[in-house]
Amino acid sequence: MLTRKKHIARCISLAIALPSTLFTNISVAQSQEVEEPDVEIIAVTGIRKSLETAASIKQEAGGIVDAITAEELGKFPDVNIAESLQRVPGVAIARARGGAGRFITIRGLGEEFNAVTFNGRLLATENIGREFSFDNIASELVSRAEVYKTSEARLGDGSIGGRVNIVSARPFDNDGTVAAYSVAGLYDDFADDTGSRASGVYSTQLNDKFGILASVNYMNRVFRVDVAESIDSFSIPLYQMNDGELRGYGDPANVPGDASVFTGNGQQQVIGDYSSMSFATANEDIERIGGTLALQWRPSDIIQHNFDVLYTSFESPGEYFASAHYPCPGCVTSLNNVRVADNGVLEGFDYLQSSELNSRFTEVDTETVQFGWNTEWRYSDKLDLEFDAAWSRADGQRDNIVSGSGSGSFYVIGTPVPAFNTYDYQGGPVANFSSLVAPYNPAFPRGLNPNIAQGDRVPLSALNDGVINGQPPQQYRGHFTRDSINLIEDTVLSMKVDGEYLFDEGGSLKFGMDYVDREKSNTVADNRDRWCNYFCGSTGFSLRGIDANLYDAMFQPFPVSDFLGDSGASVPNFFPTFTRDGLRALYSSLQPGAPILNAEGMPEDANGNPLPEGSDPRVHDFSGVANTSGADILTTIARPDQSNTISESVFGAYAQLELEGSLGDMYWTANAGVRIARTDLTSSGAINQIVNIEQLVPGAPDQVFSFSNDTPVAFNSHYTDVLPSFNFNLEATEELFIRAAFAETITRPTLNNLTTVQAVTSTNLSTESIVAGNPNLAPTRANNFDVSVEYYGESITASAAIFYKDISDTVSNVVTTEFIGEGQPWGRDFIVTRPTNNDSAELVGVELSLTHLFESGFGYQTNVTLVDSEAETADGKVSSLENVSDVTYNLSAFYEDDDFQARLSYNFRGEYIREISGLQGRSETVDDYGQWDATFSYNVMENLTLFLEGINLTDEDEFVFFDGQANYLRYYEERGRRLNVGVRGTF
Repeated sequence: MLTRKKHIARCISLAIALPSTLFTNISVAQSQEVEEPDVEIIAVTGIRKSLETAASIKQEAGGIVDAITAEELGKFPDVNIAESLQRVPGVAIARARGGAGRFITIRGLGEEFNAVTFNGRLLATENIGREFSFDNIASELVSRAEVYKTSEARLGDGSIGGRVNIVSARPFDNDGTVAAYSVAGLYDDFADDTGSRASGVYSTQLNDKFGILASVNYMNRVFRVDVAESIDSFSIPLYQMNDGELRGYGDPANVPGDASVFTGNGQQQVIGDYSSMSFATANEDIERIGGTLALQWRPSDIIQHNFDVLYTSFESPGEYFASAHYPCPGCVTSLNNVRVADNGVLEGFDYLQSSELNSRFTEVDTETVQFGWNTEWRYSDKLDLEFDAAWSRADGQRDNIVSGSGSGSFYVIGTPVPAFNTYDYQGGPVANFSSLVAPYNPAFPRGLNPNIAQGDRVPLSALNDGVINGQPPQQYRGHFTRDSINLIEDTVLSMKVDGEYLFDEGGSLKFGMDYVDREKSNTVADNRDRWCNYFCGSTGFSLRGIDANLYDAMFQPFPVSDFLGDSGASVPNFFPTFTRDGLRALYSSLQPGAPILNAEGMPEDANGNPLPEGSDPRVHDFSGVANTSGADILTTIARPDQSNTISESVFGAYAQLELEGSLGDMYWTANAGVRIARTDLTSSGAINQIVNIEQLVPGAPDQVFSFSNDTPVAFNSHYTDVLPSFNFNLEATEELFIRAAFAETITRPTLNNLTTVQAVTSTNLSTESIVAGNPNLAPTRANNFDVSVEYYGESITASAAIFYKDISDTVSNVVTTEFIGEGQPWGRDFIVTRPTNNDSAELVGVELSLTHLFESGFGYQTNVTLVDSEAETADGKVSSLENVSDVTYNLSAFYEDDDFQARLSYNFRGEYIREISGLQGRSETVDDYGQWDATFSYNVMENLTLFLEGINLTDEDEFVFFDGQANYLRYYEERGRRLNVGVRGTF
């Protein structure tokens, strides 16, 4: 393995060596092209026009900038803006479930380190943090996206990674009246379902004084994902029996005398790591509606007014069905037949524990609107002024469909008698897993034989067969019922004044002031006090005894036939599923004082034994809450302690000198500026304390938590930053540019880390966990150094850049063990996760890019980014920075002529750590990912084009693992391919 200094040296060597190699090849290629004098000249349209416009923006920029531009009005290169941006050197994307690009990283720094603006203005977002969701805005509404990799005082602050400015079209961008439309049908092969997409844009000018542009977009898409994931991770002592069998004991005090501490490979191996498993399929139905309106008025040659509006709504209800298997050390007597790998991960074991079914429903329902006004005023021949004001608001709900989220509906039912479960890792991302359950037998309490032999058990698929045949399983008990709603409201008001004064001798002074006022709130309501109610516990009564008809009606067969097929693993893939609404109806039918009945409708006692005829059965009681009905346990209540409001105001002022001159025959430009930014922030909410924990059933993991009353709290902070920046550009020849830059930058902590919230995220015995915010976080600061060499030829553009960032006060989660309940009988250790400022981090990287356009109509575009980083967390962990891949690269080959256009693209992102301290404090690494996409179009007539788009053609999957160990699964997702077929036209 390379040492850090050697790795940096290699990056520098590449930056020096590869440009010369590239430019040598460029010279050879262009000299060969010159030898062909009779080549037909092809008009610049479509892909070529987009690439050449982007190159022009890059060439004329004051710093290091890349861009993606629309190929024509209403036609961005990809359906998703993030998918296009990932072709920019140094840009990679993080995908939402289903595979669509949602967030971006710039030069290895994740979405929390990058600023995204819409028409130069901060846009309110529906996320809990500052992050901008690129899936929220249709690409048809965008004219171009600019990526600023170096800082300028005039651009604003808040980013140490980079800044993306999304620019919508305006009427004066086009001559006369122009209209365009597109209509497409969408197909998701994994969901085997169709959707639709349509867009239209109309632009016109009146008397060269007034212009209007309006655009609209609609998209509906259904997608499916199959998931295998860890619910929690565990460590357990390993012991060896006299016969050689390995076991993992949850409580070493119960180890029999014929066992000894396991020693493997000459090293004492005392602790083994393993996780609980969930296997799920999920469907979401996305609907997005959006539009823009732009008005431009030019009453004279010296003044222009611009007014624009953005509106977008995004809805995506999702439903998720899973089988879950939870062998926590406190839940099972031991793990038997243990097989442990050299890295300490358990690769084989079996155990007895209840088999559970999960049903989850999530909601994404958001609206975003922005109003902006801009005036450009040529005050005199030397002074230009610009005024800009904008107001935006985003509100709604955005749940996460994976089980780790605390939002949405999450209902669990389980079997009273433990299932026999077997875990067997054979390589690949997912291990083989089987779960054998006891069939229903009315001769036993709860309808199950507690001493059933293994050979008499049946797989979960047998219960699914019963559903298909009209005989739903009768042995399920209630377990967990969580309803949680996060309502997010974000309001942003921004104002700025910019000016530029031109000097007589050349150059200018840019100056200005800006102000941003932002308030983001997350209001939470849930049924926390009744998550684990009378239905909890491994010996809970039969749900069928509440109402047999409602119970039978809530089950449905497993909805897919090729579940987790790409994984190659044998897992529970035909288990019965139940609907959320069906279980809600069942619970809501139960009234206070109702008797406990078994699955046959006969009275039973608390242990499941039938009662003599005429005796009084025990009545329902929910966690000691008297006179509570089944509907009451589902009722959500406002939670001030889980809610939070962040109010932030930033006042900035800057001055930036624009300089130019000659160095021999070489022309140079430079800008040097300083920005002063004052930040004032208030984080307000409420806190409470745990006052009691009650374990409902001895030996079972389920517990009920009680809390004190809420106490309002507020934390204030303020800081002032002086941020210098410098960019130097040397035009060595007409084609060759050399750039250098330095800047001090900051990123303010993401808003969800600044909350007052302290949420209990796991209530199960031995995995009690709390996730807390930290309103006292400081901003992350960085010193940035950049050098770039760029070549702009007639048919070839190329660039090579090296960058270095010295970063301080980075923020990452730190996991500690804290004892809560001192002096109380229920007191115990909790795993507490809290964001904390770290000491320092370093990042160095190289970007290389090459675009070649042939006169024949063929062309290609390629780039690669190499990054090395190192960070040390506050608890002493040393690793790469979160979200940093060592290597990313993009390849695109295309052809176009007057009638036909084709492009094939491959995008690769190397593995990266998404969280240094993730679930249960373990690091989470995302495996490398490469995706092939293709587009084809044909002009059937002058103003009508047919097109076909294929996304994720090779059906790639996402794989995340713990602690850098590929045999320790955190999350695996299968997504499938997407096809879009449609027509596009102008008139």
